[in-house]
Amino acid sequence: RFFSNSILATSLAQPFPGFYDAAKTDSRPTETKLKEEYLTCEVCNHTYDFAKYAPHELPCGDICCLDCLRQFAGRNGKAEEMYCPVCDRLTKVPGNHVCCFPPSAGTLKILEVFKLVEAHKKRFFAMNWLGGQEEAGCW
Repeated sequence: RFFSNSILATSLAQPFPGFYDAAKTDSRPTETKLKEEYLTCEVCNHTYDFAKYAPHELPCGDICCLDCLRQFAGRNGKAEEMYCPVCDRLTKVPGNHVCCFPPSAGTLKILEVFKLVEAHKKRFFAMNWLGGQEEAGCW
C-alpha cells in the first residue's frame, strides 16, 4: 500500500482548508446560508443590491458594497488611493472614483439568481393562495 488508511481518510475528509465538511451540521436554511455568506457586505452587513449596495471587487480580491467604498474613500468616493475596508491594504482607486472599481460579476450573478428564485416563489404562493394551480409546475 502506498497510503495508510488514516492518511487517505484525512485527505478525503478535508481536501483543503475551508472546504465544505458534510460531517458538520448547519441548521440554517440553504437560502439563509447563501445570503449570509455570499450576498452580504462584510463591512456593513447590508445585503447586496444593484444600486447603493452593489458589490465591487478591489484589486486585493476583497468585495464590499459601493456605499462602504464611498465612506472609506471619503470626499463622496473621490480619491486617488484608499485602504481596503476588509483587509486594510492601500490600493489605487481607478479613475479616481470608487464607482470605477469593477463590479463583482460572480456576486452579481448569484444575486440575480437569488432575486429570480424569490420572485418565482412569490408568484407560486400567490397562485396557490388564489386557488390557481394546486401542483407545483413550471409556467
